[in-house]
Amino acid sequence: IEFNTAGHSNQESGKVFGSLETKYKVKDYGLSFTEKWNTDNTLYSEVSVQDKLLEGLKLAFEATFAPQSGNKTGKFKVAYGHENVKVDSDVNVDLNGPLINASAVLGYEGWLAGY
Repeated sequence: IEFNTAGHSNQESGKVFGSLETKYKVKDYGLSFTEKWNTDNTLYSEVSVQDKLLEGLKLAFEATFAPQSGNKTGKFKVAYGHENVKVDSDVNVDLNGPLINASAVLGYEGWLAGY
């Protein structure tokens, strides 16, 4: 189990922000569980699996929850990286309709092309 804390203060607004993060890894299965709680009272969770289905492939689901407002978000993420290829995609889970983001970069002998 890993623990991480962070904090910063904005001198102009006087606002102070902090967070506590825990991460648990199950290396035999390539799984990672991450939980983060910040001073805005937002809970963040991520479950991911990496390099188990295919070398260089990472699949993840992340979610946030704000208990005071009841706001919830969810996102499925896919990332694949290889010597000459890097592809990322995510899909927001939203009842109003999904939002899909994607990018890709190809490299060959020092040349890069991406979208």
